Amino acid sequence: MSQTAIVLVTLAVLTVTLVAVAVGIRLWHRRRVVVSLLSRIRDRVHYAFVINPSKPQAEERRRHIEEFCRSHRIRDVEFIEPQLDKDGGACAREALEHGAGVVIAVGGGGTVRPAGSATDGTGHR
Repeated sequence: MSQTAIVLVTLAVLTVTLVAVAVGIRLWHRRRVVVSLLSRIRDRVHYAFVINPSKPQAEERRRHIEEFCRSHRIRDVEFIEPQLDKDGGACAREALEHGAGVVIAVGGGGTVRPAGSATDGTGHR
C-alpha cells in the first residue's frame, strides 16, 4: 500500500469517526430534551393567556392556542380578556391571583406591555 493510500484511508477513518461522534452527541442531546419534555407532562402548571378580544385575529389565535394545548395535553389553561376597566396589567395580576405559573400576553402592545409590567419582580415571566 502506498503512502498516499494510507493517508487517504486514515483520513476516511477519522472522518467517519468524527461524524459518528457528532451524531452520537446530537442523539444524546435530543434524548435529554425529550426526557425533559416528557417529565414536564406530569407538571401541573397553570397557564394564563391574556388575549384582547378587540385585536385582529384574537379569536383565531385563541383557537390556535386551545388546539396546541389540547394536542400537547396541557389542561390547566385560563384565558383572561382585557376590558375597558381592566387592562393587560390587571389581567396579569388576576392570573397570578388564580395561581398561574406562566402568564402569556397575546396581542398588541396595549396588552403585552401592561401585562409584562404587572409580572415584573414577581418571578413570573
